[in-house]
Amino acid sequence: DLNWSGPVNDSGGAAVDVSGADEARLLTGEVEARPVKLLIGNGVGTTGEMTVDGGDLTASQFIDIGQSGTGTFHLVSGSVQTTTYDINVGTVSGASGTLNMSGGIMTAERWFYVGEAGTGVMNMHGGMNIVETYDFSLADLAGASGTLTMTNGHMEVARDFIVGEAGDGVMTMSGGTINAGAVFRVAEVAGSTGQLNFSGGTINAADFIIGSGTKTSGMVTFSGNASLILLGDKAGPMQSYIDDGYLTGAGVTVTNGLTIVGEVPPLPPPFLPAVFSDGMVLQRNEQVPVWGWTDAGSTVTVEFAGQTKVTVADTNGAWQVLLDPMAASFVSRTLQVSSSAGEQVSVSDVLVGEVWLCSGQSNMQ
Repeated sequence: DLNWSGPVNDSGGAAVDVSGADEARLLTGEVEARPVKLLIGNGVGTTGEMTVDGGDLTASQFIDIGQSGTGTFHLVSGSVQTTTYDINVGTVSGASGTLNMSGGIMTAERWFYVGEAGTGVMNMHGGMNIVETYDFSLADLAGASGTLTMTNGHMEVARDFIVGEAGDGVMTMSGGTINAGAVFRVAEVAGSTGQLNFSGGTINAADFIIGSGTKTSGMVTFSGNASLILLGDKAGPMQSYIDDGYLTGAGVTVTNGLTIVGEVPPLPPPFLPAVFSDGMVLQRNEQVPVWGWTDAGSTVTVEFAGQTKVTVADTNGAWQVLLDPMAASFVSRTLQVSSSAGEQVSVSDVLVGEVWLCSGQSNMQ
């Protein structure tokens, strides 16, 4: 059960205080009253722990995990969000907060701090983390400590992703994906320290900056199959970090308008291969295979000449349907292919007739 405490404030809602010997679990349903604050480990010397494994929990202002005491939050499934302000893990100096994510969705409307002024630890092994408006920050203020360990999952940040904003930040990433709308920063301001140990997964950002001016407070170490992908040609600054020893274990590649540091990720297989193109001819009087790749488990629909075929992509994302045999026709028709993942391809001017494959010398024209 959730214990409601604290006075109604100017925003018209009470706080939910999970502290002392309290432990709370949300397995299904919804916390409907939308408390102004959810405080886990609120008072100095208190401890609080909460698990969300289903259902929906919304706080209109803040969620503080370790506000002044020690707080632990486990997100297994379901959704947790703030609609106005921030999510803080280790809020004030002397506080300690731990966030463990293995599934579900956690959304902060403004900022997401792991170690705002205290000590924050986040372990992400699945699920999705979303910052709607501003930044994700490890160790926000001077004296704060923030640690992120990421093995899987997805993080979507509207603006900057910061490892060591004004305090001491450490991030270890071996899997998953991070999309930063602006800059990925390691040790943002003078006096901060930032360490990124990057052995797997993908980071996408518009830019990447180590340190504040002198770069001496930030360090990035690559290994394994890690990929940092930046918009535009950032080869010069990235090579400077490598030459100066602040970024190790990776090379720089510029391709297709992107700067890639570390492992160059393979291109995903196509939804519909290029052999299916405008003006093609399908073999008459035979079953015709149509195939491609999409997200595993997605439903794929193929439509042609009055036929509709539906299939589900396998665990590798591969899919295939067989069109029924058709008589020869010189009527131009359209092959439509779509998926529940949102892909859609139209191939126009498709005929049905004889398809021959010939090989030999150049004089076979």
